[in-house]
Amino acid sequence: MSLSFREKVARLLEHVRTFEQADGRAPTAEDVAEAAGWSMEEVHFILHRMVDHGVLAMIPSAYDERYAVEDEDAALTIKTPEEEPTFREADADRAARTEESHSNIGKRFQSGFVDEDKQKLFADMQSRLAGGGEKKPNPSTALRPRQGARRDAGKGRYVRQTLRGAFRQERKKPNPLDMIGKKKKDNE
Repeated sequence: MSLSFREKVARLLEHVRTFEQADGRAPTAEDVAEAAGWSMEEVHFILHRMVDHGVLAMIPSAYDERYAVEDEDAALTIKTPEEEPTFREADADRAARTEESHSNIGKRFQSGFVDEDKQKLFADMQSRLAGGGEKKPNPSTALRPRQGARRDAGKGRYVRQTLRGAFRQERKKPNPLDMIGKKKKDNE
């Protein structure tokens, strides 16, 4: 007696459920094939279809994969291999969806659709490029001697002068943790 694909899915689902209840662990494909009496190839094919449709969850372990029931109702939505589209049909469907997506994007650009946030960012970038933004010093020039700095390569004074000038505005800020320690000393 030959079983239909959906009957095989229902039987494997029942074997997985029974094995989980009896042994307290998720079965491997070998366990399910042994219980069903089917070949490993057939069991692997059906188990992976069930995983792809969300009926079972595949749990990887060190030596093999285990299968646990995730959503029994999803078993009703699994298509038989005959109902699945061929490669050419699936490729044509993907190409049609891509073409539709591209045409929607083209329509959005033709209609002048612009998000308000993007419009603000664009205006801000235009003002910066026009010179409206503040200029920041180039960090690669921090170690080069400035014009007017004395050049004494033997002692490296020009480097110290440049560094002092570059970091002058960044004075060391007091550490808040040090302030706590000082308050404790003052209170004692």
